[in-house]
Amino acid sequence: MVAVQHLRTLLSIILTNSEVRKLLSDFSTIGADLLSKGAIYIAHKISPTEEQLRNVYQPAPDNEFNTAGGRLAAPGETPVPELSVPGTSKTLQQHPDEDQGRIVDANGTERGVQEATQQAQAGHKAQDYAHSDSPQETEEKKMGMREKMRQMGVSVIHPISRIYLPWHLKNNVRVC
Repeated sequence: MVAVQHLRTLLSIILTNSEVRKLLSDFSTIGADLLSKGAIYIAHKISPTEEQLRNVYQPAPDNEFNTAGGRLAAPGETPVPELSVPGTSKTLQQHPDEDQGRIVDANGTERGVQEATQQAQAGHKAQDYAHSDSPQETEEKKMGMREKMRQMGVSVIHPISRIYLPWHLKNNVRVC
């Protein structure tokens, strides 16, 4: 109840005091000015050049298609779409008459997408197997983590009763 009275008093000061209203109005004006200057700066940065605007009215060349490698397709040749894979020097190509795409390395080596996917999955499985710990190492890691948690005073769930217990009580509980 007292808090409501304080809020009402504060609100009445804000609404009735001309200096506070002028201060809020000034903050609003300064904020709008900063926003408009930022918008003008961004608009100048992203606006196209005069040459780019002139090129909008130029028609595209007739019957020209780009194919893999960035070259123009010869008359009668089916153009092959090509996408570069970000972060690599590889490209993905998909001929319209083929069922699956190809991955092409920078040196020109081609692999099917399915083949590359299988190799990647096999590599991940081998990597997972190489990094798997023995049961003894896993148990040692668990014990180390439990010791760290005990030193921090973190509570744990008792394995049988499923009750949260502080570490100092965990070993003193007897299960009937």
